[in-house]
Amino acid sequence: MRPLPPEVEAELAGLPPQEADELRRIWSLAGLPAPNVDHLSGDLWARIEAELDEAKVDEAELDAPAPVIPIAQARSRSAVRSTTASRSPRRAWFSMAAALALVAGVAVTWWATGTTTFEAGVGEQLTVSLPDGSTVNLNAGSTLSHERGFGDTHRNLKLDGEAFFSVESEAVPFIVETFNAEVRVVGTEFNVRARAEDGMPATHVAVKEGIVEVSQTAGFVGRLEAGEAVGVTHDITSIPEVDAGAWRSGAFQFAGFPLSALTAEIERRYDVQINVDPAIASTPVTMRLEAPETADDVLRTLAEYYGYALDSGSGSYTLKPR
Repeated sequence: MRPLPPEVEAELAGLPPQEADELRRIWSLAGLPAPNVDHLSGDLWARIEAELDEAKVDEAELDAPAPVIPIAQARSRSAVRSTTASRSPRRAWFSMAAALALVAGVAVTWWATGTTTFEAGVGEQLTVSLPDGSTVNLNAGSTLSHERGFGDTHRNLKLDGEAFFSVESEAVPFIVETFNAEVRVVGTEFNVRARAEDGMPATHVAVKEGIVEVSQTAGFVGRLEAGEAVGVTHDITSIPEVDAGAWRSGAFQFAGFPLSALTAEIERRYDVQINVDPAIASTPVTMRLEAPETADDVLRTLAEYYGYALDSGSGSYTLKPR
């Protein structure tokens, strides 16, 4: 266990033994080799920085400098709040310990499970920098994860949702696994969409640059080159050439998807609720809008083009036949 600074030990001496031991454990955990924490959510960083702000005290209040707490690879973020009132050294240490507990908790969870997970919530997109230098753009309502050792012993990822990958060229294959398929590359740019809950569940792969190999449970599917795309369901279907990853620039693009899959994507992007009449839910639809700002823009265009009736109110919509 790492030794505590003398002034901190002096403060702990006045605490109940169990509480003092817990704070010593937190201090020791903070010295663990840190995992890559670049992906930590903004909410968690806000909590950490708020606790660290609470730990700020005037130098005159302390007999010795406060301990320096290294947080590996922490990104620079603006302070959530600042405090000016004076605080006792004990309160400062408790606030610092709380911040350490947050960071140490992330480290302990990572070392215990060996899994790193990235998630883009409803209405947001997330850019992830992987340890091998590759970059991933996650679409709304998508999750990406990898096991310990990514970039060293393997480059395997699991995807639930949609993501655009810009892959660094290395000897170790870069593999993306979905609920029903596997995409294998060395260095390229491609888009993968895999939503098992869609009206017609499938893994769609579209290549922007380079070559990828696609396979499913039954075996090897084939190789795709730039401009090619494929859909993997219970069988294999070539799909029209698409602009891979067009959603990253705000475009809304679907080709031959069931209406229910399209409306589910609108819900994820704009955080709204859409009810679709079962009579039209499985109807294949094709559309592309360059940069619709609201769900209303997409739905009114869709309803007008396909002749549906659209009702709206209080953040929800209903699509039905006329």
